[in-house]
Amino acid sequence: FGNFKTDSVPVDAENCNLNFAVISDTHMKDEFIRRFMLELGLDGMQNSDARLDALVVSGDLTDHGEYDEWTALEESFSKYDPADEIILACGNHDTWTDESFDKAKEYFIEFNGKIADREIDEMYYSTKINGYTFVVLGSETDRTAAYFSQEQLDWLDAELAAEKGKPVFVVLHQPLKLTHNL
Repeated sequence: FGNFKTDSVPVDAENCNLNFAVISDTHMKDEFIRRFMLELGLDGMQNSDARLDALVVSGDLTDHGEYDEWTALEESFSKYDPADEIILACGNHDTWTDESFDKAKEYFIEFNGKIADREIDEMYYSTKINGYTFVVLGSETDRTAAYFSQEQLDWLDAELAAEKGKPVFVVLHQPLKLTHNL
């Protein structure tokens, strides 16, 4: 559980260019404990000493990508104002709906609009916050391992090439190949 309160002001608060938090694996279902835990964190962020520019939720937002799970997630977020911007990334659990990958994509796009007030049309997108680019990648299949189409990879190359002089934050739920210890 993050404690977003501090005993003092950050050392250089006036020159802080970007203040954001990252959470992952909320695995939302319509059950009390999952809602309670998420809402406890959202409340802490909302009442933090320093307002967050962004909250990044890096995947597995839902437990199985079902519509009622997305609705429960939206209801929890609707009670709080944790950050100026919300960035949602799709995780493998978000694509495991019993319906189809196309339906999972539809739900992810729909609830990005409802929760983050962001209109997207793919599993991947980018956004700028305080002049910094956040590139959100999303698997284009319903398997545990991420799959990126050549179109998404070309798009990523273009996004990265366009940025000069500032860091780019790349958000992805699954680890990239050869970057972890499996």
